[in-house]
Amino acid sequence: MLDNDELIKRLNDDIELLENKIEHKRFYNIRNAVIRTLIKSGIAIDYAFPFIIAATIFGSMSTARGNAPFIKDEIATDVNELTMVTSNGIYIEQLSDDLDYNKQSLEYSTSWVLDEKGLYKRLVTSYNLNVDLDLDDENEIIKMTKEDIDNNFEIADIRTVTQEKLSPADAIYNSDAIIITDNKTVPRLETNSENVANTSWYIFMVLASGNLIRNLENTFAKQRVRDRLRECELSFRKIDKKELETMKKVLLLNKENLSLEVGDTSNLVATINPTDATNKNVTWTSSDESVATISDSGIITAISKGTTNITVTTVD
Repeated sequence: MLDNDELIKRLNDDIELLENKIEHKRFYNIRNAVIRTLIKSGIAIDYAFPFIIAATIFGSMSTARGNAPFIKDEIATDVNELTMVTSNGIYIEQLSDDLDYNKQSLEYSTSWVLDEKGLYKRLVTSYNLNVDLDLDDENEIIKMTKEDIDNNFEIADIRTVTQEKLSPADAIYNSDAIIITDNKTVPRLETNSENVANTSWYIFMVLASGNLIRNLENTFAKQRVRDRLRECELSFRKIDKKELETMKKVLLLNKENLSLEVGDTSNLVATINPTDATNKNVTWTSSDESVATISDSGIITAISKGTTNITVTTVD
């Protein structure tokens, strides 16, 4: 425990240091402001760090899938590619994302024939695909005749298509035709609704995972970085003359570690340094009045056996 002389010496050293800082207040305040800003930034970064980790992980995952959040990406989608070649040399390629028609198929259609009832009919033959000649050999297949196709593929089904009237689109079957439907992956631009859904999922996962990481940090980390930074921040407060005036108001007690018998009294005197202080009023308090009490004038009275701390503070 420091005695009065040691306390005065330490306080005088602190006052001398503070007076030097006040003399160069502009420099110290600029320096402290910069350091406090860096400390606050460090606290913010420490708080945000779990969310930064989560954002980086899920951002990388979304980008790898081609669904980066907040921007409309070009994504891959599965579609059906329909290729038709007629005996008249008409060649048609058409993409469709119709989910009801998403399997590979090979068909041969005859041209329209008008029967005795005035109905238009055409015969469609479907084939089973085989490992020896599949739809990757499209260029070879479209050059085949009906006989060649029958020899290379097993017939799966034969059906008749009947219509009372023909539309302009039906005119493509005015001659025999080979029809190939195959699965294909093509790029397309992400829609607005898909982008909103992907971005919402990303934000939710970042917030949920960030909170989880932060809770784990609070559970297992004994010392928080931002708590240390807050402690350091106090050392870089703004230089103020009022702090100097407060430090110069040093209370000196005439007695320390006083021992009294029950019922005894003693008068404590507090001296304010400097002696020219305008307000020399002080207040006295006892930490345990069942052991000892103290009056407003500093008279302490022992009540019972025990230990109590007597505190004196300046009014201003």
